Amino acid sequence: MKKITLLILISFFCFQLHSQNDSNDIDTYNPLDEFAISLVGGVFMPQGDLSQFFGTATFFDVSLDYGLKRKKSIGLSLQFLIPNQKDDFLYRRAIDTIQVKSTMMFNVLVNFKKSLATSTKGQFDIKLGVGGSMITTDARNPFYSGQ
Repeated sequence: MKKITLLILISFFCFQLHSQNDSNDIDTYNPLDEFAISLVGGVFMPQGDLSQFFGTATFFDVSLDYGLKRKKSIGLSLQFLIPNQKDDFLYRRAIDTIQVKSTMMFNVLVNFKKSLATSTKGQFDIKLGVGGSMITTDARNPFYSGQ
């Protein structure tokens, strides 16, 4: 978790660094013009062994892109979905093993995007990224006494 937090902080401070601009008019530069926020909806389709436990479900994505250069940008995305669970799965804890269902799934992604072709009708981009997933379950804390 410390590494992820450090990576996010370093990425945020890198947004503040800019290379020298050819124009001498510094007052016209607005760093907020480089940001793009998007809201996306899609379909989550699990593959491989994961498809034994989850079915297709809709997901929502909030993305923040920052343009580094004319055709390159870095992005941060947060995806969340309520999975359509087919079957319970075993959750092994230190003191016991229980059957659980998932309640929510979160994905955090950091990606680098390069625009390969741009036209008036659209553009073709390629992305390379790294991310992590978290699944929350209905499992209770075995040490919870109700007080």
